[in-house]
Amino acid sequence: MLAERAIPDGVGSGESNSVAKRLIVSGPTAIHNATAAARAFARDAGIDGAVAPRLAIVVEELVTNLFDHGGLTGHDLVQVELVASNDEIILTICDKGEPFDPTLVRGPHQIPARGGGAGIELVRAWATNTEYRTAAGQNQLTVTLPLTVRDQ
Repeated sequence: MLAERAIPDGVGSGESNSVAKRLIVSGPTAIHNATAAARAFARDAGIDGAVAPRLAIVVEELVTNLFDHGGLTGHDLVQVELVASNDEIILTICDKGEPFDPTLVRGPHQIPARGGGAGIELVRAWATNTEYRTAAGQNQLTVTLPLTVRDQ
């Protein structure tokens, strides 16, 4: 299932010249649909260079983790919101999976045989800010990505 809706300019970011998209994904194609929507959002927002594929990778990693480690099944819904302003992209993912704060994960990979933890490290390396909160059974992860690629 994929449900999309455009968010009017300025909603969610406080910027009057922002581009935004909110979608709900579920089912066996949830990861693919979220990643494809991130690519389409980047294209529609005029985001190119190394930033567009980074956005798609971050969305894919985070949504995959919800199903692989967060206890979500194909029946659960995941809300993905993307907002691009002049200098950043704000990605917010909401779900009802197991509470997990990726901002607290540090150190070596947790599941070496699978590369466990590598996706979170990648997100952390590319993000300028990451915030997590949970309330009433709902997780919300907000990741801010710059529209320019920093030297790593």
